[in-house]
Amino acid sequence: QPLYALGCVTTLALAVAAAASSFAVVKRALFDPLPYADSDRLVSVLTAVADNRTGSLSIFVFEDLRRDPQTPLTNFTAFRFNSATYQSADTAESIEAQEVDTAYFDTFGIRPALGGLLPTDDPNAVVVSWRFWQRSLSAAADVVGRTIVLDGVGRHVVGVLPETFIAPYGPQVDLFLPLNMRPLLADTARARRTTSVFARLAPGATHEQASAYMQTFSQGQRDRYP
Repeated sequence: QPLYALGCVTTLALAVAAAASSFAVVKRALFDPLPYADSDRLVSVLTAVADNRTGSLSIFVFEDLRRDPQTPLTNFTAFRFNSATYQSADTAESIEAQEVDTAYFDTFGIRPALGGLLPTDDPNAVVVSWRFWQRSLSAAADVVGRTIVLDGVGRHVVGVLPETFIAPYGPQVDLFLPLNMRPLLADTARARRTTSVFARLAPGATHEQASAYMQTFSQGQRDRYP
């Protein structure tokens, strides 16, 4: 029966494709080394919540943690997820973005493929992924310095990231915008967990020392802010 045979072959092809795709994801997530410099020294800092789940960090806890002289961690960075509508001459599309502080790329050991990284004095700067540069900006050689429109605001492209870079927690993130700390610190609700935090082990520090320190630090936070 030709139609029955076609259905069987199509189903089998889809199943093989799905299995291959799943294996690629598992391999990349579990077996390939992380695409960051000295990734064995990189740590994420999370808040423990109910049912053995974890969540983001309060910006105030982030500030307390990186200013603590006893911390065995260094190179702290904070970032938030967002999205932006990219408007070109003939289209508009929603693009996944991260708002990142100026330490972000240093923490992950990333250097741009083109141009530079986010400056400290330009709130309208943007760093773009290799994929976005290729797909949406036509891989233009003169992209650095170009202005693109995001959410109706002109932003200056200051750099293009390497093709191998994958944003932590966000493999589809294509835009990196400056993180504005002022409104976050103006919100006095310490329980509002709005930021993802990464850091590195300080020279000579071990994961075990960092874990022990975090237990003491967390108890101190609970005592100060019940």
